[in-house]
Amino acid sequence: MLGAIYFYLSRAQYKNEQKKSILRTQNEKFVSLKLELKELIAEKKKYEAINRYREITGANLKEAMDYIEKICREK
Repeated sequence: MLGAIYFYLSRAQYKNEQKKSILRTQNEKFVSLKLELKELIAEKKKYEAINRYREITGANLKEAMDYIEKICREK
């Protein structure tokens, strides 16, 4: 009985660690993308930033434009 409980808990912990790892990776990619977009905006390449955001995220034009405008206002 204790063996089954230990197995269940260790499996749950393993799955939790996997989820955390995936979230860390996604967060790192998001931060990297945001820095790339900020660089494009700083270089006055707003349209390239919009297209890059759409390419990476699959967002539609309106969503991409709104996101880029949000980044512009953060300055």
